[in-house]
Amino acid sequence: MVEHFRSLRLTESAVRRVVSDCRDEWTVTGVDGIPGSANSLYAVDLSSANRERTVICKCSQNTAPVAFRPEPYLLEAISRRTTVPVPAVLAVVEDDSEDAGPLFVMEQCDGEGVATRARELEPAIRERIARDAGRYLGQIHDLGSFDRFGAVRLGRDVDHNGSGLETPNVTLTVAENAHDEWADALVGLATFFLSNLDDRFVDLEGPIRKTLDERCDVLNDPNPVLMHDEYTYWNTLVDPNTGETTAVLDFEDQQVGCAEYDLAAAIDSLSALAPLGSARRRRVRDAVYEGYEETNGLIRDSAFAARRDLYRLVARLPMLAFFKSGMVVGPDSPETLVREHRAFLSELL
Repeated sequence: MVEHFRSLRLTESAVRRVVSDCRDEWTVTGVDGIPGSANSLYAVDLSSANRERTVICKCSQNTAPVAFRPEPYLLEAISRRTTVPVPAVLAVVEDDSEDAGPLFVMEQCDGEGVATRARELEPAIRERIARDAGRYLGQIHDLGSFDRFGAVRLGRDVDHNGSGLETPNVTLTVAENAHDEWADALVGLATFFLSNLDDRFVDLEGPIRKTLDERCDVLNDPNPVLMHDEYTYWNTLVDPNTGETTAVLDFEDQQVGCAEYDLAAAIDSLSALAPLGSARRRRVRDAVYEGYEETNGLIRDSAFAARRDLYRLVARLPMLAFFKSGMVVGPDSPETLVREHRAFLSELL
């Protein structure tokens, strides 16, 4: 859940200055803005020690600094402790001034984005992506030892000594308004999106709230885990020929939550919003679970399916809240997507 606070886009001259100051040996030879991100992304051409390369500079534009700052440290921890392919962090600037940051510089990763053609992918390619997702989420969920549910923060940015993830440079923990109970955290997450529904879906707010109130008793008491929370085609790069995931991206404003919820959200997205009961969704679900079992474990008790339905419902809410922001999976018209969202929800309400 992104904590919005301002709209700031650095000028290319500011990016050039700040990145040049990160390392004495860096000379910036070009800066190009990258469209389509909630925060500002820039491709920065560098020259250093007879080496030419392009790196990515990510700046806090629409996310509060306190929510933005953990991302480079999360990337470093994931890179060191897992096999999840994430970009290497090259420099971090934590200055909160209007023309400087916070921001960080990371390597440019190989691979292609396939979000706009997710529904046209060959089944074998889609299932390879899904299996990788399960394996990588299993490793991410095993990082750290958190005792509450909520947004990830740097230890120095909060006024408590909660547990979390220790790194050589910082401690990652949860925000001061974190929840002791997963049910409270899930309802809080849903409430945020329900309060921001697109006009096309506002009539569904009441039925969705009613469903949450009636069915939260199926929730168990899971261990808090670090989630990706948005494992989507938009946030991955892949080898288009094999489906191998070459980069997992976007760890800003991460949440500590429930493994089952994170998996349900990933399955919904990686199935390209396929209808419940469809063969495409079933194959993606099976591939994600198979991958997850390779690196972690999933306990399926008698209430597992009921919880999964509730998680499917909540995981779809961001797409209803930010419908105008382009959170779609292909070239379908807005009217078609509205009908698909409504049909999906009708089976869960």
